[in-house]
Amino acid sequence: MEINVRYTITVNVMTILTVIGFWKILEDNGMEGWKAIIPFYSSYLFGEVAGEPEKGRKQMRAEILTVIFAVALTVFAVILLGYSKEYMGEPGTGVVGFKEDPPLWLAITTIVLAVLTVIFAIRAFVMYVQICDSYDRLRKAPGWFIVFWIFLKGLAFIYFAFIHDNYNIRGISKKKDPQEEETPEEF
Repeated sequence: MEINVRYTITVNVMTILTVIGFWKILEDNGMEGWKAIIPFYSSYLFGEVAGEPEKGRKQMRAEILTVIFAVALTVFAVILLGYSKEYMGEPGTGVVGFKEDPPLWLAITTIVLAVLTVIFAIRAFVMYVQICDSYDRLRKAPGWFIVFWIFLKGLAFIYFAFIHDNYNIRGISKKKDPQEEETPEEF
């Protein structure tokens, strides 16, 4: 039980750091920061900020299809489980309540949905890695930083939002040049 609590706290903290960091990055790029909390649209926006809007669209579509196929897979797996419990000789314990063998189409559909879910999850991950790489190159981050994005996404967003020199979409630094001194304007 204690491990689950630690895991839940860690995931929640990383999610909050991701939202805070991405919110700030969006605002630095002239976009509304609240868009960082929209589940699939934020993937597209990350691609746009990285200078790769088409990859952002592809990642967003892959994430949506992954969720759709995962939900369908869950439904079909529950139905198949109902058949298997009835088939294994435990009357009345099946979810669906059928007493015959599951139809072949149900088993095939469940397997196809599992394969499609994995394919689109991998596609979404690959698009994410490519977008992170583009973002790193645009911000002149070291090459190993991609590992940081994969394992500690929230901290990577915080790093680019608050620590690293912030660049907007066009690659223009938002920090002032230290050699440029402000002089009061004459009236």
